[in-house]
Amino acid sequence: MDKENEPIGDPFVVAVTGGIASGKTSVCEFFYDIFNIETIDTDRLSREAVAPGSKCLEEIISVFGEKVIDNTENLNRPLMRKIIFEDNSLKQKLENIIHPEVRRLVDSKIRKITGKYCLLGIPLLFSKTQDSRIKRILVIDCEEDIQIKRAMARDNLNKEDIERVISSQASRKQRLALADDIISNQGTLTELKEKIIALHELYSSLSNRR
Repeated sequence: MDKENEPIGDPFVVAVTGGIASGKTSVCEFFYDIFNIETIDTDRLSREAVAPGSKCLEEIISVFGEKVIDNTENLNRPLMRKIIFEDNSLKQKLENIIHPEVRRLVDSKIRKITGKYCLLGIPLLFSKTQDSRIKRILVIDCEEDIQIKRAMARDNLNKEDIERVISSQASRKQRLALADDIISNQGTLTELKEKIIALHELYSSLSNRR
């Protein structure tokens, strides 16, 4: 892209959040397929942050010990989840290691966005002030029993495991209270696409980018 056509200003950042198996990924894929709107996936970046040989992984080992590394030299995520579920202070220590690196990676991705706006996928969003880059929050919503059925089919987990994950996340009521926009992902595909088209027009109009 030549300098004359480079976008001016930062893209408008829309956080996309929702509970397990609510359909966040599907919604983000539709934004890309229909309008070429990019999603920055913080869950994927958190995996990148703790890749074998990374500074973050070395720090995690120094705090939690070699036991959290599996036989492929990767972070043993199921074991790590179990450890932090049982001790909230350890959860905070882990976040203090990973979050600064994820933020750096997100900043780098945002600078490369060429469109008027982008989506920032955040599975666990608890506050509108959690990230100053976020200008609007889109919640993907569905009934808890639908979440459970989808997660059981997708992740091959039993109902009790999924209910435990749901209880560890923000409640549906808390998520909806944060929302600027809501997509109910339990209707028809046509209804879903119509909502995405309307939101695309809104987000494009709110962006300061030409």
